[in-house]
Amino acid sequence: MGRNNHKRRATLVWLALGAVTVAVYWPVLQFGFINYDDSEYVTQNPYVRAGLCWPSVRWAFTTFHIWNWHPITWLSHMLDWQLFGPAAGAHHAVSLFFHIMNALLVYGLLWRLTGAFWRSALVAALFAVHPLHVESVAWISERKDLLCVFFGLLSLIAYVRYAALASDTPSSRGPGEAPRLKEVGSIVTRAGQHRWLWYALSLLLFAFGLMSKPMVVTFPFLMLLFDWWPLRRIPLFVSRDESKVKSADLKSRVCRVIVEKLPFFIMGGASCLVTFLAQSGGAVVALAALPLSGRLANAVVAYGLYALKLVWPSHLAAFYPHPGVWPAWEVTLAVTALLLISVALLTQARKHPAPVMGWLWFLGTLVPVIGIVQAGSQSMADRYTYFPAIGFFLMVVWGAADWKQASGSSSAIHRTPGSGGGLGAGIGRRVSIVASVAVLAVCAMLSRSQVHYWRDSEVLFSRALEVTAENPTAHFYLGNALVEKGNLVAGISHLQRAVELKPAWPEAHNSLAYALGLGRDWSAAAAHYREAIRLWPAFLPALNNLAWLLATGPEDRIRNGAEAVRLAEEACRITGFKNSLMVGTLAAAYAECGRFPEAVETAQKANAVALELGDQTLAKIHLELLEIYRSHRPYRQPAGQAP
Repeated sequence: MGRNNHKRRATLVWLALGAVTVAVYWPVLQFGFINYDDSEYVTQNPYVRAGLCWPSVRWAFTTFHIWNWHPITWLSHMLDWQLFGPAAGAHHAVSLFFHIMNALLVYGLLWRLTGAFWRSALVAALFAVHPLHVESVAWISERKDLLCVFFGLLSLIAYVRYAALASDTPSSRGPGEAPRLKEVGSIVTRAGQHRWLWYALSLLLFAFGLMSKPMVVTFPFLMLLFDWWPLRRIPLFVSRDESKVKSADLKSRVCRVIVEKLPFFIMGGASCLVTFLAQSGGAVVALAALPLSGRLANAVVAYGLYALKLVWPSHLAAFYPHPGVWPAWEVTLAVTALLLISVALLTQARKHPAPVMGWLWFLGTLVPVIGIVQAGSQSMADRYTYFPAIGFFLMVVWGAADWKQASGSSSAIHRTPGSGGGLGAGIGRRVSIVASVAVLAVCAMLSRSQVHYWRDSEVLFSRALEVTAENPTAHFYLGNALVEKGNLVAGISHLQRAVELKPAWPEAHNSLAYALGLGRDWSAAAAHYREAIRLWPAFLPALNNLAWLLATGPEDRIRNGAEAVRLAEEACRITGFKNSLMVGTLAAAYAECGRFPEAVETAQKANAVALELGDQTLAKIHLELLEIYRSHRPYRQPAGQAP
């Protein structure tokens, strides 16, 4: 009966977690794609749109597109497109499914680790509904975050099973903790021989996590934290009795748990190397542009801001611009706060190890994205807290419970015999329940509000401009969204502001040029395309767009066939003639120069590449252009269009 009640209670928690998460995120099913990376990841990616075919799968495992190597993420997007096509709501539904699964896995991991049922459920609920996690769920391009945490949590659960079976010492449990697996008798006796299967499974799932997003590289260190508490395979500062373990025995245990992590460290190191190679193509900011002192200052301030936003989630934005230099007082305040928290927790590590472990979990798993190796121009991002926040929530929940228990013990000392304590304890439990429900309700309401900012690009980046200052990225994406909706005047204004704030940004010049072309300001458009290419000679969109404008422009004064051929040939050379759109641009450039046999041959090549990737729409366009070239006529774009 007790076991049945236990299972029933767990089932109710799972159902409640799923229901609350769906209630918070239900609106995303009505949302579309946004212009912030969704085109690169899904809507305009020919390999993703081709679905799970061999050329696309091969590309997924060999490309550094978007300066990342994450083949599992690409396969996920390909499967979505194959199943749902451009129906964005279905893509959102898949992301929501993974977030729900992650919340359930957080609960399962912590419960298995600690045996603390309600504390684990509370941490999982905070994970499910906290506003800082909206970005990871509501942004289709951030599927990689959901997948890496999904596989990472499964890897950790498998590791916990292995570690419990491999342990050669009984656990000394604290209040409220369940027996470790070694203590369950015959079950472990039968399963002990399979512990290496759990180890292999953990390693395999860790590899899947790395191939989804390399942020899980810190997991071997997290496993070592688990070995300290609550698995207690390393009896260091857990209790006074365990701290008396002989030095040689302690050293042996530490060496053993480190050695068993070596495959994880090697795999993580290889992933770091691949990621650095991928991002060195343009995502990693050079030290000359952002000195180490500036990176360290941003790192400590970001730690402080992440912790603050986890406690008080306000002024959230899709993009936080990097200030370059933080005021000295902010850096000093952040360093002081971090040191005080760390010292306060470490001094209590022997009596209360859980808050220390949670704090180190939070600090350690943020290291890959804290900005020491700066990728991109953001100072921080809400999505970076998706996994580290679990450690922060653990610290808060277990810390509050430990404080409550300590307060109860202190009150018991001063209680007179026969005065009773049931009423006070009952009130304390009720207060804890009411406080927990209130916090979760506030988080759910704030998250529901934050979700609505992700309904389209205009709303998302208008909000970013409201809550941040001097944000060229927000101006850029808002400008693009307005241009796409046909509001050229406002769109061009925001794009010009983005260029003013960040003049060495080739993407901003390219988008501004496109908008100016729609406004028939061909000369200004060509000038900004050329500036984008000057800033980044291998910038494919600008190379292709300028080549198309020079080859097909509606006015004679703007066309230049020879330059168009040079630019288009360079774009095709960089892409190995595997990009159908750019091959088509080269065909148009040949036609403008009167080289019609080459134009026909190249247009046929463009059609074949499109068909190979399953893009029937683009293939049809190439066939229509092919007929024009066969009649010895160059193509002229309508005056109201732009490349």
